[in-house]
Amino acid sequence: MNKHYFSYAFAVLAILFAGNSIAEQALTQESITKVLDSVQTAALKHDAEGVIAHLSPSAEIEIEVMGFKTTLSVSEYKGMLVQGWATPAKYTYEVRDIVISINPDGKTAKVTDVTIETVELDGKTISAKTYQTTMFALENGVPTVTRLSARMEMEM
Repeated sequence: MNKHYFSYAFAVLAILFAGNSIAEQALTQESITKVLDSVQTAALKHDAEGVIAHLSPSAEIEIEVMGFKTTLSVSEYKGMLVQGWATPAKYTYEVRDIVISINPDGKTAKVTDVTIETVELDGKTISAKTYQTTMFALENGVPTVTRLSARMEMEM
């Protein structure tokens, strides 16, 4: 009798733990917000490695600046960040109007936001307003950016 009881208890625990692991395998508002906060912190520190740490190695990055569109690999995007932050300047970065939409299966999500950046260099201020769409997916159970599309408007 004890052997059957043990087998039954083990089966119930396996089902319960399987249910918990399925729940942990879904994107949530909280998990995506943590990634967004981490990216914002890295950007304020000019930490390109910290920004790209959340991107899939095969992420697609499309940037449009003043009507010119370009598609970058993750390494090219990192290089662009490093180059842009290389010049000493006063820099601000703020994310507004964040909307997180998680697909019902919890495996993918879309985030839209508006990022406001200003750089003060040699007494001149350059402002950029970027409208971003970021696609997330779970990769090995981790919320990961699979696509970033950004349209930047500059003001000098």
